[in-house]
Amino acid sequence: MIAKLTAINLMIKSRLGEATATARAVFAVAMLGFLSVCPILITRIIQQSWLMALLNLVLIGVFLVIAFNVLRNRYLATSRHVMGIMLILGITSTTIIGDTASAYWLYPGFVATFFLFKPKIAVLLSFSVCITVYPFLSELLASTDLLTLYATLMPTIVFIYYSSRALRKQHEQLMSMASQDYLTQTGNRRAFNAKAEICIRQRNKQDFHSVLILFDMDHFKRLNDTHGHVVGDAVLKDVTNIVTHCLRSTDRLFRLGGEEFAIIVQNAMLKDAVAISEKIRETLVSKRNIDLPPYTVSFGVAALNKNETVNSWMERTDLALYQSKQNGRDQVSIAK
Repeated sequence: MIAKLTAINLMIKSRLGEATATARAVFAVAMLGFLSVCPILITRIIQQSWLMALLNLVLIGVFLVIAFNVLRNRYLATSRHVMGIMLILGITSTTIIGDTASAYWLYPGFVATFFLFKPKIAVLLSFSVCITVYPFLSELLASTDLLTLYATLMPTIVFIYYSSRALRKQHEQLMSMASQDYLTQTGNRRAFNAKAEICIRQRNKQDFHSVLILFDMDHFKRLNDTHGHVVGDAVLKDVTNIVTHCLRSTDRLFRLGGEEFAIIVQNAMLKDAVAISEKIRETLVSKRNIDLPPYTVSFGVAALNKNETVNSWMERTDLALYQSKQNGRDQVSIAK
């Protein structure tokens, strides 16, 4: 028994270690909800309050299903929204059916609502709950107690709303900084790895095809040494601007480091990516900034195979890029 519990604990730690911060937070909220409702369920059963006990049992089941789905890395967005809806229904029902003490569940319930939904949706849901439960609370509470409850609930909701907006904006800024290259404003190596992993999962589970294009500047070190790093940076920006305009809306450009770039072409076959590479190569020659030193670019292209890793996909594409360099540069080579 102890060995099984230990194995389950290790499995949970392993799955959560691979999960995103949002997934871990949703799992934590689900388990906290489960642990919070369990003693209340026992109390309701002892009191023979069967309707409330049934409601608590449903909430426990929802929390466990959500936690399980997070561990399976499935339906994260859906799980978050389902949990939010169940939370709203739960605190509304508890306040309506329960006693005067049940109103205290509104405060933590509204805080959790802002975590599970976008601020505008959360504030609408919170005010809707306040309006819905008002007639029932007016029969349970004295007028002064009811006034005090709503006088504290309303500013609490407003405060959480503005705090949630500020935190969400800061989070988006931090995520952008963590996944964006400072010089070219393209995705960085971290963003590339994340996108590549998504492509691998789609290839293995849904048979979606993706192709990787690697390219870098020919003789870029010589260009930097001759004209300086300021000119070199301007060339990288020029390349980024031209390449971006050659891509489809579904394609993504990344700077992996130095003068090396990657493009992930999703939902496309190898011939499509080769055509995109040739288009970029030709456009760089014809539309480059004439105030900058002339430059060329070499390409390697590889379609993603089933059950392939990011490293293997990169290695095959890099070998194709190396072949372009060996064959005289300024050309496109296809990986085997």
